[in-house]
Amino acid sequence: METKVRNEGIDLLRIVAMFFVMILLTLGQGGLLGSFAGNYVNMRAVWALNIIALPAVNIFAMISGYVGYTETPKPFRVSKYFSLWLMVFTYGLILTIVQAIVTEGGVSGSDVAASFFPVTSNHFWYFTAYTGLFLLMPVINSIIRMYSPERLKKILLVVLIVFSAYDFWTDRFIPGYTLTMMWLAVMSFFTWIWKLTIPEFNILGITVSGDTVTKNSAPAVVIAAMAYLILFSRIRFKKGKDTQSFVRFCAPAVFASYIVSCHPLIWFNILSGRFSYLCQRNSFEMIGTVLIFSALLMGAAILVEQGRLTLFKLIKVKQGLEWAEDKLRAAVFKHEKQ
Repeated sequence: METKVRNEGIDLLRIVAMFFVMILLTLGQGGLLGSFAGNYVNMRAVWALNIIALPAVNIFAMISGYVGYTETPKPFRVSKYFSLWLMVFTYGLILTIVQAIVTEGGVSGSDVAASFFPVTSNHFWYFTAYTGLFLLMPVINSIIRMYSPERLKKILLVVLIVFSAYDFWTDRFIPGYTLTMMWLAVMSFFTWIWKLTIPEFNILGITVSGDTVTKNSAPAVVIAAMAYLILFSRIRFKKGKDTQSFVRFCAPAVFASYIVSCHPLIWFNILSGRFSYLCQRNSFEMIGTVLIFSALLMGAAILVEQGRLTLFKLIKVKQGLEWAEDKLRAAVFKHEKQ
């Protein structure tokens, strides 16, 4: 029977990618990507930081594929998804109750409904997208198993062209063996320079501007995410070291940082425009504040999530979900046989 060893380098990448997400949320919703009133030094610094963090969403998507694939078919466990759904539901409900108590406007009926139906709400778009991906994973894995590695490389190139290069115009942009830390730096530097210097122009009916390279589908952003995945997948930790303990503690809980940050209580009452005043401050103060706040918000969410995980482990929520799934499967199969 195939056993898949957990890659702790990928777990470390989860932490790094979530820190990037926190930076993106702080810069965007915090008001630092707006007008700098002529302070071009701060504008360049903010966009440099934003572009460094930009591959975060693609990294998480690639991690889902990396850890979700197995060479031999495995049972499709819906209970695994519902464990994640229950986490999102728990935070959505608790934070909505807190919002109703501490905010002047309280909550609306749609806010309450969103906490009970997190997939269809507009609060956690990545979780909604992941729901669709989770359902498609068995199909995707089956398709991948049908092809040889050589054929899959060709398919990968086609996918990059169709789903990435359509958003960007270039003569040749093929990933090769240069996916190293230097290549990450090149991709980030290229994106940063393009964003700040290239004026908007039109070619063959396609509008290209500085914003073109800051989309998640931009080739430089996609390839940077690929480079991160390759680099971190090769990292190994010595057993018993503090770094390994840190990664094992944080990695299972990092997704809660995104859920907590995107809830309206945090999104509108804490993040919204909170850091716009830094646009005219010293660049080091501005960047330092963003990094420290992002780390603190993420750290607080991880600690809270570890508490929730411990509680749910004590009351055996995971075992309960697996038991319910097994009972449902048995009942369905029994009905089909009859």
